[in-house]
Amino acid sequence: MSSFENLAPDQNTDQKLHFTDLVAMQRRACRVFAQNPLYGTKIDNSFVWTTFGDFGHSVEQLRSGLLSFGIKKGDAVGIISGNRLEWAVAAYAIYGLGGVCVPLYETQTPSEWEYILDDASVKMVFVASCDIYRKVSAMEKDKTYEGKVVPFARVDNAKYSYQSLIDLGKNNPAEMAVIDPKAPAGMIYTSGTTGNPKGVVHSHDNLMYMINTFGDSSEIRGTDRSLSFLPWAHIFGQIAEVHLLFQAGNSAALVADVNDLLDDLQTIQPTYLYAVPRVYNKIYDNVLGKMQAQPSVIQSLFSSGMDAAWKKRQGGALSLKEKLMLMGAEKLLFTKIKQLLGGKLTNALTGASALNPEIIKFMLSLGIDVAEGYGASETSGALTLSGWSRPFKLGSVGQAIPGTRLVIDHNIDCGTDVEGEIIGYSPANMLHYHNNEALTKTVFTEDGGYRTGDLGRIDDEGFLFVTGRVKEQYKLENGKFVSPVKIEEQLKLKPYVSQAMLHGINRPYNIMIVSLDVGLMQERIENAEINCPQEQWNTNPVIRQLIEADIEEACVSAKGYEKPRNFVIVLDEWTTETGILTPTMKLKRRSVLEKYQAVIDELYS
Repeated sequence: MSSFENLAPDQNTDQKLHFTDLVAMQRRACRVFAQNPLYGTKIDNSFVWTTFGDFGHSVEQLRSGLLSFGIKKGDAVGIISGNRLEWAVAAYAIYGLGGVCVPLYETQTPSEWEYILDDASVKMVFVASCDIYRKVSAMEKDKTYEGKVVPFARVDNAKYSYQSLIDLGKNNPAEMAVIDPKAPAGMIYTSGTTGNPKGVVHSHDNLMYMINTFGDSSEIRGTDRSLSFLPWAHIFGQIAEVHLLFQAGNSAALVADVNDLLDDLQTIQPTYLYAVPRVYNKIYDNVLGKMQAQPSVIQSLFSSGMDAAWKKRQGGALSLKEKLMLMGAEKLLFTKIKQLLGGKLTNALTGASALNPEIIKFMLSLGIDVAEGYGASETSGALTLSGWSRPFKLGSVGQAIPGTRLVIDHNIDCGTDVEGEIIGYSPANMLHYHNNEALTKTVFTEDGGYRTGDLGRIDDEGFLFVTGRVKEQYKLENGKFVSPVKIEEQLKLKPYVSQAMLHGINRPYNIMIVSLDVGLMQERIENAEINCPQEQWNTNPVIRQLIEADIEEACVSAKGYEKPRNFVIVLDEWTTETGILTPTMKLKRRSVLEKYQAVIDELYS
């Protein structure tokens, strides 16, 4: 049997090698870093660690088990599960057969699972729980995966299980497939705001280009540790929290419940953190809330210390007073703030949407190096990267990463000559959309550029600024173009705002629908001793004044006609379950309009 243990030894375990396929990278890592911890699983409130060596053995056994189970080269295999050790083992076992890994979200509806599993023609499905097993088994008749729904967890009436396939592989060891770097390795189904999900097909080449580039841009080493809570069914989480570990030999603790994130930060003390902006916003709001509860002298020290730290980072010379303020803030405040994040955090990466520049300044001033990436599932992750070893400019998502080229298409009508649609030329651009040749042709230019659907501009130094979405921009009654996303994203940074939608299509002016974080607002009301039931929040002058001030701050850079003239406060949760958000937290505008049409009409009456 071909075992990763029998491969020739590496001379330098710190050297980041470039590979052409995921399997070669994983096998090398499991040999070189065999004794190093890889994934930590929380069991009874403590983390139990699996080493690279143990992971490698599990992959070999499951790959052989899958082959005996009838899975062969080119077959697609689905995984409906949150982040867990078995997910990563299954993915690399599938890759080792030359198969295609198709991850799905646990939070998707059964009808969405059924559509994706059918569209991808999967030959089997791994599922996380008894509940998911029951729902998928109910739809398996006459499907390509009939009789091959395999639970990770123990399910009493299941014919097969993850462990039974591991045991099958132990007794029937098999050779791994010869991997073609240009062959499909995975399919990620993007959750569009309208229509059915689209299957984005990535090759080993695509994914390895992204992994190699990010590895080269960071200083991640085997001693580094992170927390894993980004969904692995999303390209950001998959690249950062699964594949990158096998390039550098570092480890990640699996967060079982995001509500335990702050506790897990204390326990794990990560050096790297990968998160979407919403997480950093919550951390920032938490710190500011604690500062606002302090005496004025402490608040002044925090503010002055932050200003001095930022000035120093920008290369400015500090006065004696600024040096003393910075020294005091670092000793009395900054160390305690960093302790909230575990005390050892040195690097952070964000993506999926824009991070507030004030939060970037905050983290950089604390000595935490922040990088921000911009891209899409269709580009296997990032087209640009700002920070870490890359050039940085506040407000920009950075310059194109090595080997990638950006172009702005000014033929898009967006009301300005400076902006246009962002087109990316990258070795990581997807192969195609699965079963959708027509759509594939519409998103690629004739010379291979991917049309991102985003609006943006590039300055003289090559820094990209993303300003909105092509499909989400609209015209007011007077013909003026409005790009709502930039205003909505700014408003969502406010602590009491959960979600927001700007609207004004063919209307004389814009209005805003604001969905509140009910828990935080209730706490604010109780602390202020305001006697107001929730059904009256929309008309309460104190609450409206608070939200109005937030809207004004969110619109500080907006043009006059872009600013909403009226707004409504709603208490409904905007979630995937209520049909307002996609699994990747994108807003389904049509659903919002349908739900609140009467309210919207009243705002204009």
